[in-house]
Amino acid sequence: MVKITDGIYRTRDLSAMGISRTQVSRLVHKGELLRIGRRYHEAYSAEVETHSIHGVDVRVPCVAKTVADCQKYRNRIGLDVAMDALRECIREHRTTIAELNQ
Repeated sequence: MVKITDGIYRTRDLSAMGISRTQVSRLVHKGELLRIGRRYHEAYSAEVETHSIHGVDVRVPCVAKTVADCQKYRNRIGLDVAMDALRECIREHRTTIAELNQ
């Protein structure tokens, strides 16, 4: 049985089930698995909001953290996506530059 921590399947739990990293990569490539990322607990739990979607509580990072992560991973997601996220965030006054710098 896979232990789900904060809605995240951990790599070691998948490995314990006999699912190799190669199989996970193939699932991601096929589009059957959206994304697997590593997050350290302290960073993930900082400034996380809880929203109820169809009766399920979902933990979502704040806007500033989301935009900062887009900038951090801009080579993976594309520079245009990262820049659009930053522009939209500033234009709509959803966060401040000071919050982004934290």
